[in-house]
Amino acid sequence: MSNQVLKGIRIVDFSAVVAGPFCSLLLSSLGAEVIHVSNYHKDDPVRANNNARYNAVNMNRRDIAIDLKNPQGLALGLKLVESSDVVVENLRPGAMDKLGLGYEALKKVKPNIIMVSASGFGATGPFRSYGGFATNFVAASGLSSLIGYAGGLPNEERGPADFRSGQLMALTVMVALLHRQRSGGGQHIDLSMTEAHVCGIGEKVMDYVMNGRIAEPTGNRHEYMAPHNSYRCKGKDAWISIAVGNDKEWLAFRRAMGDPEWAKDSKYGTALLRWKNQEELDKSITAWTINFEPINAMNLLQQAGVAAMPTANAADIFNDPHFKERHFLGEVTYKNEKQTVVGVPYIMNKTLTDIYKPAPGWGEHTDEILANVLRFEQGEIENLKNSGVVK
Repeated sequence: MSNQVLKGIRIVDFSAVVAGPFCSLLLSSLGAEVIHVSNYHKDDPVRANNNARYNAVNMNRRDIAIDLKNPQGLALGLKLVESSDVVVENLRPGAMDKLGLGYEALKKVKPNIIMVSASGFGATGPFRSYGGFATNFVAASGLSSLIGYAGGLPNEERGPADFRSGQLMALTVMVALLHRQRSGGGQHIDLSMTEAHVCGIGEKVMDYVMNGRIAEPTGNRHEYMAPHNSYRCKGKDAWISIAVGNDKEWLAFRRAMGDPEWAKDSKYGTALLRWKNQEELDKSITAWTINFEPINAMNLLQQAGVAAMPTANAADIFNDPHFKERHFLGEVTYKNEKQTVVGVPYIMNKTLTDIYKPAPGWGEHTDEILANVLRFEQGEIENLKNSGVVK
């Protein structure tokens, strides 16, 4: 694994739930060593309630449980930081400072440390101390007001929002590592998960700034493309997503359908007319797609040059030959049970990326980390465990 780009980089991860752990998982797939510091007093809520999800975002790391509120435990946490390159955390702003592990304290033991702190609303501003889950900061970002159908309730986006924040955390760490390589200096990254999602609706914000328009939800429909929707197919809860971007693709779509008479109507003759008449257009398309299983409709349309894909569920993904050929799916043994897991969504032709170890148990590697990373003798380790500093 000598061609792993982050080999030799050590990350101390104080995070929990999803965003922080997923950041570390992405970095570990590039070769970084990750040591997760578990809360001594209570388990990660994801590990306690959903083993499969915990494993999905906490692979490729070792785990040590330290009582950071104990002075000896705090000293151990700082000693880990001293031997590391990056600190990851996603507690509320100020929580790490209260523990004695804020950026200013970390700089004293490791001047060029990189620290990424992710929180719902960032470490400054009136909302800095407010708590929240994914649904809350997605709502605050404005994204929820755009998801759903006209006249309906705002729709939540939960799980994907945490993963998106974790991806951005990993990106900022890579940038900070490059900066340190060039300048020698570390830095603190204050990442607002709300702002991360405002960036995803930039054109809607710009439309308001320039034109005073407030965007509303439009369901599956597009600002100018039609047809652009999910269409029912043959089978239980079977759907296909179809998007036609221009007149050339519309003609290809017509040919794939057998060029029915209704599709030749002048009211579908231009992109604008199709967009204006998409209510009736969608009904006619559904009358065609309902005769096909999604995979067959996809193959027919894709071969004609039309963008179309089945609406996949979890079973479809884990049985998809395309994902298998790209080695996107892997298998690990977690708690004596084999689990299929997703890998990294890219292939680098000169850099190895890999997911190879299941998520650790609570404090599973405490002895190993104390002995091999912090160089404690066995007697010292026993004293720390007997004193309740570590588990």
